[in-house]
Amino acid sequence: MAIEEIKRKLFVSYSWTDQKHMDWVIQLATDLRTNGIDTVLDKWHLREGQDAHAFMEQMVTDADVNKVIIISDRKYAERADQRVGGVGAESQIMSSELYGKVDQTKFVAICRENDENDRAILPAFLRSRIYIDFVNDDLYEDRLEQLLRWCYDKPLYIEPEIGQPPAFSDNNISPVIRRQAEFSRITRTQPDGSGSVSAVVEFFRNISTDEALPFSQDVEGVPKDEQIYNDILALPGLISRVITVFEQSVRKSELSAQTASDEMHRYLERLLSKYEGGNTNWSGDFVKFYGQFMLVASVAVLMDNGHGQAADAILAEPFVLDEHGGMTAKSVSFGRIGSYLRSLEARNDRLKLRRLSLHGDLIKQVCDTAGFSFRNFVQADIALFIRSANSGDRWWPDSAVYVSDAHGVLPWYIRATSSKSRSSILSLLGLKTKADLAALIEKFNTRQIKNPEWSGAWSSVDVVQLTNLVAILESWKD
Repeated sequence: MAIEEIKRKLFVSYSWTDQKHMDWVIQLATDLRTNGIDTVLDKWHLREGQDAHAFMEQMVTDADVNKVIIISDRKYAERADQRVGGVGAESQIMSSELYGKVDQTKFVAICRENDENDRAILPAFLRSRIYIDFVNDDLYEDRLEQLLRWCYDKPLYIEPEIGQPPAFSDNNISPVIRRQAEFSRITRTQPDGSGSVSAVVEFFRNISTDEALPFSQDVEGVPKDEQIYNDILALPGLISRVITVFEQSVRKSELSAQTASDEMHRYLERLLSKYEGGNTNWSGDFVKFYGQFMLVASVAVLMDNGHGQAADAILAEPFVLDEHGGMTAKSVSFGRIGSYLRSLEARNDRLKLRRLSLHGDLIKQVCDTAGFSFRNFVQADIALFIRSANSGDRWWPDSAVYVSDAHGVLPWYIRATSSKSRSSILSLLGLKTKADLAALIEKFNTRQIKNPEWSGAWSSVDVVQLTNLVAILESWKD
C-alpha cells in the first residue's frame, strides 16, 4: 500500500514550559500535518468543558492513533518522573502501554534539551529507548525528515535482502567476498581514523566500471529504451554502496574527506570514458545517468557535512577525458558529466507517458530506493546549474522539475544568510565576492541566464527565489 493511502494519526504529548517552547511545539505539529499526518494537539482539539485527563488517555490508548510523540525538555522530564499534573498522568498511561499492551513502535521521544553533560533529558520510562534529537534547531529539517520516516515506517536504512552464496574457488578468495570485506572495513567505526584514508583509496580504485556497469545485450522483443530504463532501475544497490563509503569517509576527518573527494573525481573520470560505449547511440545512457547522479550526490554529501571547499574542488578540477584510443586526452569541465538521455525521451514518446521529465522522475525513484535525500539532491543539482550557467558551461538540473513553480526557499540557502554558511554556498556556486553575487542576480533578472523550463514556459524554476540569492546578498555586510 502506498504511503499516501495509509491513514496516519499522531498525538503530541508535551509540557507547557513557556511561550517559546509552545510556539516550537505548534510549529512541529503544523509541519507534521503539512506532510500528511493527522496530528492531534490539545491546543487545537481540547475544548472548554472537556475532561483533559480523559482526552489524554483516549489519545494514548486509541487504536486509531498510530503514533505518539513525547516532546521532552527539563520540565517535562521532571513532571513525568514526579507524576505531576497532566504530564504525570500521561506518562503513567504511556509507561503502562509501552511496557504492556501495544507495539513499542507507537511511541518515540523528541529530545529538546540536554543536561550539563550533554546527555538527553528524558523521563525515566524513556531513558533506555532510542529518541530523535531535536536539540539543535539548525538540524531541524533533517530531524523532521527522520520523524516523518518514523511516522510512515519508512526508515532511512533498510535491511538488505539475503543474496546468493558466492562462487568459491579452490585457490582464491571470491571477488565478491573481497569487496564486501573491504566495504565493511571502511564503514566500520574507527575512533582514531587509522587506516581509513588508504582504505578509501583502495575501495575507489578497485571499483571496476566494466563490472559494475555492464552494457546490456539486446533482448529479442524488448525495446532498447526499456532495457536501458530497467538497467537504471537496478542501480540503487551500487549507488547505496558507493555513497555510503563516500559519506562515511567524509565524516571521519578533513583529510579523509579530501581524499574521498579526490578519489570520487577520478572515479567520475573513469565513468566519463564509458559514456560513448556500446553499439547504439543509447547504449551508454545508463552509465551517463549513473555518472550524473554520482556527481550531484557527492556534492550533496559534501555540502550536508560542511565541506563546501571540497565540493568546490570536485567541480573546479578539470576532468581528463581520454581520446584517440587512450594515447592522448583532453580537459573537460564537470558539465560534460551531465548528459541528455535520448533513450528516456524515446520511452516517454513510445508509451505516451507525457512526463515533463522522465529523467527527473527516475532520479527521485532512485533516491528513494537507495535511501538518499532527494531534497539534498535537488539543492545540489540547482547549485550545479547556477555554477555552470554563470561560467558559460551547461548543466541541466533534471531533478529540479520537482520544485518547478514552487514557492519558498531551499534549506541550504536559508542558512547561507549567516556568515558561517555563506562562504560554503558561495564556494559551491563558484562565487568569490559580493560583487560576483550581485552580478549573478543581475544576469537572472535580465535573462542573460534563463531559469530552467519544461514543456515550453509552462513549468519553470525561479532560481533566485529558491536559492535565496537576494537575501544572501542583503545579509552580506562589508
